Parts: sequence; structure tokens; C-alpha cells
Amino acid sequence: MLQVNNIEVIYSDVILVLKGLSLVVPQGQIVALLDRPPGDFPGDGGPPRLRGPDG
Repeated sequence: MLQVNNIEVIYSDVILVLKGLSLVVPQGQIVALLDRPPGDFPGDGGPPRLRGPDG
């Protein structure tokens, strides 16, 4: 089982795009968290780096 609590994502240290997301993934299940495509915002300097839990 994977459990994460209160995920928060901030782009460029100022744009809060996700706050307080919690989820539980039962053992044997697959989940994907998708991000926006690179270049969606003009002048953003490239793709964001999405980090995930280890393990």
C-alpha cells in the first residue's frame, strides 16, 4: 500500500497549483499523477520536475 498525505506543489516558488491532496493506493494497484506538457506556459523555462516518493 502507498499512502501520501497533504501533497503540495508550487511552481517557480510562487504558483500554488495543488494543496492538501491525500491518497491511498492499495497494494497491487497502479496510479499515475500527470503533469502539464512542457511549454504550456510561455516563458516557463522548460518542463517542471515532478518528484515522487521512494520505495
